[in-house]
Amino acid sequence: TAYYLLSPTNLLLFLFPEKYLNIGVEFLMILRLGLLGLTFSYFLNKEFPLSYKSIIFALTYALCGYNLMNISNIIYFDAIILLPFVLIGINKIVKNNNPLYYLISIFAVILSHAFIGYMFIIFAGLFLIYKLLLKEGEKLKTAFKKITSFVLSSVLAAGLNAWLLIPVKSAFSDGKYTYFDILDRLFLIRINIIDIFSKFYTGTILKNEFWAETSPYIFIGILSLLLIILFFFNKNISKREKLVSFGFLLVLFLSFTVNFLFVMWNMGVENPNGTIYRFSFLFDFFAL
Repeated sequence: TAYYLLSPTNLLLFLFPEKYLNIGVEFLMILRLGLLGLTFSYFLNKEFPLSYKSIIFALTYALCGYNLMNISNIIYFDAIILLPFVLIGINKIVKNNNPLYYLISIFAVILSHAFIGYMFIIFAGLFLIYKLLLKEGEKLKTAFKKITSFVLSSVLAAGLNAWLLIPVKSAFSDGKYTYFDILDRLFLIRINIIDIFSKFYTGTILKNEFWAETSPYIFIGILSLLLIILFFFNKNISKREKLVSFGFLLVLFLSFTVNFLFVMWNMGVENPNGTIYRFSFLFDFFAL
């Protein structure tokens, strides 16, 4: 129950009589897709002065391959909806070293779904480093204080959810999962890189991959791919931002194929049950 049923929008199912429960589930699917786009649009308008233009990117994110392939998965979508708030909290740490917004948002994510909360802490840490590297003239001492605020806030959020995390940890330790042997399989290649590139196009998920998810769902539209390429050729964008952004994208991309990066996102589990590449939406989020 702690791991699967704490998504708050599930409570809306109580509004539907038993005979209409299937309609309630379908309603939640549509609602969650809408909330994914809404929170992403909110983040974009906080990050960039896009105004109404953010709707285009919000729709692209809400209807990306990962979300559509997992639309029937009602377990952890609520946590994914909260990702923009977590990153807004990171921006507040970078701007004035105020971790309260981040603390509240990551606490809510962990409460909604512990596994996704773990992924978000890693992603937020990488995003924090990304933002600090973009700031020219940032003193090392100041950057260290901000990183410390992030780490302490993450630990505190996890501690406040200890009543939930301890049973989840016990479930992970009952022998159902294969854990990572770092010395034996450090640089194991899980999937051919060429195969990953093919997933940027629609209709490339094979029938046998649909349920097994042997490849990541990273389709974000051909126009989005074109804009990513144009980003790196835009003369108005500094070389520093291009280099740091490329490094972030590369880490996320290699996480699909390099074993030690893959298990980093999966809490040390080498062969998780169900959705194997459940972190692939993070690549979509940052790319867009």
